[in-house]
Amino acid sequence: MKYLYILRHAKTSWDSVTDFTRQLDPTGKTQAKQLGKFLKQKGIQFDALHTSSATRASQTATIICEDIDFKLSSVEETIALYEAKVIDLLQYIKALSNQQTHILIVGHNNTVSNFCNYILTEPVGDIPTCGLVAIRFSIFSWADVDKQIGELLFYKKPDEV
Repeated sequence: MKYLYILRHAKTSWDSVTDFTRQLDPTGKTQAKQLGKFLKQKGIQFDALHTSSATRASQTATIICEDIDFKLSSVEETIALYEAKVIDLLQYIKALSNQQTHILIVGHNNTVSNFCNYILTEPVGDIPTCGLVAIRFSIFSWADVDKQIGELLFYKKPDEV
C-alpha cells in the first residue's frame, strides 16, 4: 500500500511583485497551523514531504512541519511542482522512492485539483486553499500510480479542521 496526501498551499496575499514570491496572508497562516494540528491529532506521519519551491507552498509546508515534528531539513523543495501539469505531477510521483509509503505533496491549483480528480476513482472537484486530499493506492511501487486507481481516504477543507 502507498499513501499520498495532496495539499493545496494555504491562502495568500496578492501584494507580491511576482506570483512565485506570493506569501501566505494571516488567514493562510492560520489555515496551515490548524491543518498541522489536525494531522498531529490524527497521528498522521509522513516518510517524505515534497513542496513546490514557491514561497506560499514552502511557507505552508514549514508551518505544518512545526506542528507534526517533521524535520525542515528533510523537506524536498522543488521547482518541478510549481506550474506543473497533471502529467508532470504524475511522473514526479511515479519516480518517488518505494522505501517511502506515506508522502505529502504541497502544490498549486489547478494542478492539485485536476490531479486528484484524475487519480481518484471518484472526483473531489475544486480543492480550496489548504484543502487536503488523502489517497490510498493498492500498489507496492509508486511507478504503478495511474488514472482512477486511488481510493479517497478523506478530503479536508480548511473550515472542517
